[in-house]
Amino acid sequence: MIEQVTFGDRAAARAGDNSHLETVAIVSFSDLMKGSSPLVFDGKSTKDLETEGKLPKLSFDELTNSPIQFGMVDLIRSHDTHAKVNDAHKTTGRDAGDSPKDKLEHDIDSIKFPHRAERMHKAIKEFEERAKKDHLSQAEKDKFYSSLDTLITTPNGKVSQDKRAILAEQCLEHAAHPHDIDQGHYNTCNVTTLEERSFTNNPSKMAEILTSVAISGTWNGIKIDDRSLEPRSGAIDCPPSDGIRTFASQILNVTLVNDITQRRTPPMFYSEEIHLDDPNDSGERLRFANGKEVTYKDLGYPHNPPDAPVRKPCVTIDEIQAEGTKLSGDSGFCIANVDDKDTHAKNVIHIHNKEDLIKEIKRLKAEHKLPAILMVDGANPMFNNGRKSDNVDVHVISIVDYDDKKGVLISNQWGKASDGWRSADDVFAATILTKKPHKHEDQTKY
Repeated sequence: MIEQVTFGDRAAARAGDNSHLETVAIVSFSDLMKGSSPLVFDGKSTKDLETEGKLPKLSFDELTNSPIQFGMVDLIRSHDTHAKVNDAHKTTGRDAGDSPKDKLEHDIDSIKFPHRAERMHKAIKEFEERAKKDHLSQAEKDKFYSSLDTLITTPNGKVSQDKRAILAEQCLEHAAHPHDIDQGHYNTCNVTTLEERSFTNNPSKMAEILTSVAISGTWNGIKIDDRSLEPRSGAIDCPPSDGIRTFASQILNVTLVNDITQRRTPPMFYSEEIHLDDPNDSGERLRFANGKEVTYKDLGYPHNPPDAPVRKPCVTIDEIQAEGTKLSGDSGFCIANVDDKDTHAKNVIHIHNKEDLIKEIKRLKAEHKLPAILMVDGANPMFNNGRKSDNVDVHVISIVDYDDKKGVLISNQWGKASDGWRSADDVFAATILTKKPHKHEDQTKY
């Protein structure tokens, strides 16, 4: 946590005649006490600090008695961005040649809660092992670590620095174990599959988005409302509980949905709000710019009743594919068993039988494009014990692997019990929609 301290001219001058030339020196408490004004460190006097055995290292880039900033045990005063970077290396003991991973690991140790820092170091090791197995490049890992370092070291942001440490820890966990990411009880399977796919192949993009939104509340030209940046129940746990959505996934879900819906015509704004009066209300809202809630009729989706407000993202498989291409740069990894003329699935892989499904998964595996995203019927017994619904229950899952003997390895977003190897017959059967998401003559109005 960055705080403010002050010190006096003479105390600073005692660091050395050349202190104004950005030299670094260790200043004793006796020297500090001889200054025109005593050091105040986090509201404590130097005698209190001496009693507690704290010996801060000071870095001066000019003679001044104006406020300076410090980390847990380091003090720094800088006058421009370049000096901040250089002085940060000086005062934290980091070397300018340190790798992004080294810098992050050093800055993790400044987090107030040692147990969190310990877990983060463990997650880094697990991520490195997974990255080696999946052949992630060093450049990809460096970008990932750099974003997380910015996330935890930036003093101010939309999300507090303490909570951003939680986000960084969860981000490391997701990068180490991408197939354990869950959507919780929110209707965000669409973007959670994209999150899983990105953490598997391009974790730096997820870290970039998370860092941008947590600090500025924006990413890629879209703005996230403040209500969606407050963690939901159970979201701050790490490692995350099975089936529960993390705070990191919450922010990523909301951001990815808005990166889709805010670009529609007219724009639609997705938010997740807390409604304490109704525990069954997930707080998901989709609104037009004037605040009016979007209805199924507005989208052109068959629904009973048609004027019911949409309380979920309602993202099409084509939109999932387009957003995934934006995130990763590759295309052709979404699969759907729908009519080839379906206007909401123009740019996805179409399958019509089990053989098509197996062929396409094998091809994507050979091209290193897994996980793939498969559109299924959420009411299928594989997922929901055959629950019946009067309305469309479209769901998407991740296809992680295929083996001629084991079948299809799926990763659902509903907890570990719904993950695992399934027969190709069962997986294909799940792609048959019992109710169509829209009629061919009905076009969405965005």
